Order: sequence, then C-alpha cells, then structure tokens
Amino acid sequence: MTVVTDISPDGRLPCLDVKSVLSNIQIKIIDLEDSVTGPRNIHFVPGTIGYRAPEVYGGVGWSFPVDVFAIGCLTFEIFTGLSLFPKTDDIREYFFCLERLAGQFTPSQAQDVSDMHPAVFRTKTKVPKVRGAAINTKVRNKLLRHVADVKWFKN
Repeated sequence: MTVVTDISPDGRLPCLDVKSVLSNIQIKIIDLEDSVTGPRNIHFVPGTIGYRAPEVYGGVGWSFPVDVFAIGCLTFEIFTGLSLFPKTDDIREYFFCLERLAGQFTPSQAQDVSDMHPAVFRTKTKVPKVRGAAINTKVRNKLLRHVADVKWFKN
C-alpha cells in the first residue's frame, strides 16, 4: 500500500462535473514525489502543513489515514475557499485550532502528543487543554478568527 503523504492543492487536479459539482467531485493526485510504501526514517514528517493529520504529531504511528485526513481538509477548502487549519508549523497553534474545531482531547490523546511535544498540553488537569495562553496574543486572536470563520460553515 502506498501512502501519498503530501496531499495539498499544489498536487491535485480537480475533475469537476459542472452539472453536479456538489454531489460528484473527483480529485486526482498528480504529485507522488513524497509517497512512501514502507517505513521512512524517524525524521520524515508526512503531509503538508495545514493538511497534516494529528497522529503525525503524536508519534503514535501513521499510515494511509493521513491521506484521508488531508483529502478531507482539501475538500473543505475546495468548497469553502478557507483552509480548515491555518498554515502554521507551530504545533501549539495547530492543536489550539484543532481543539476548538473538533472538541476536547482525551487524556490518552494528550499524553501521546505530550510524550513528543511536552509544551502543547496542560495534562495535570482533569481534562487536558492546549496551552493557548503560551501563544502570542496577536497570533492567538488571528487563530480564533480563523476558527470562527471555519465554524460558520458548520452552522
């Protein structure tokens, strides 16, 4: 099985049926440069920023679901014109947005991420929370606006 690992708007060719675009969309992946068929070295981080699945950051192992996650993010972007997650390489900012869009993390999910990235979660509390206060106020406000824009489509 091949995992593409790098699904983003740059490496896709939309094949749209104009008559039924909302019910019939095909995405053809045209850039397989970063695809893998087996384990990569430990420093390989699959996915493009903004389309990267949470398990990539948690160090719990990854496989083809990272491509499914990326296709979901890409589909959202195609239909709304907004990226589901901000294009940031700051892991705290990513999880800050993910927590506000998908809900709270379980203690085991937070612990998996904290094992590799201890500065992301406050895990001593009953319910783990992302350390949002550690994010610069200007950036935090920008992230909150992004989350509000994305949530508008949910309603």
